[in-house]
Amino acid sequence: MSELVETLREELRDPEYRKGYDESFLNHLIATQIRVVREQRGLTQAELAKKTGMKQSRISAIEDEDYGSWSVNTLRRVAHELGVRLRVYLEEWGTLLDDVEHAGRKDLERRKFEDDPEFHDTAEPDAGVVDISAFMRRDTHISQQTDVDRYFDRKPPKNTLQESGGAAWKYWQSGRPGF
Repeated sequence: MSELVETLREELRDPEYRKGYDESFLNHLIATQIRVVREQRGLTQAELAKKTGMKQSRISAIEDEDYGSWSVNTLRRVAHELGVRLRVYLEEWGTLLDDVEHAGRKDLERRKFEDDPEFHDTAEPDAGVVDISAFMRRDTHISQQTDVDRYFDRKPPKNTLQESGGAAWKYWQSGRPGF
């Protein structure tokens, strides 16, 4: 870990500092990633505004690190027009340290759906071979052996999927890993 992360680890022990840093970092991360992906697509703010049905000034506000008043629906709308999906999680505080280490431009760029190798038709892989890199690409939060075991055992987490009886449970029943 970098010296910054080691220092941050100590500073985050203070609850007030932790809350303020998290809010500031999240605002920075969202605004920056929207700008990075927009630029990656070769779009101006005006072009993205037209695609989303928003004003250019709204896109400018969304890309402002000091803004922080997005709605999930607005973020989803922007994400979809950029050819990506919005992902929202409640996280443990320790993940903030990793997020800080991996917040560079290359870390924030994302492929469009059309360029995502998960959706290219290729030759059928050998059914008996499991590619862990595919699981890691799908879920970058596999950090414990139990998570890896869950993927390989093809068991739904905590029986919540079975109780729902919905499409997610049917997906697990089909023996396909990678939720």
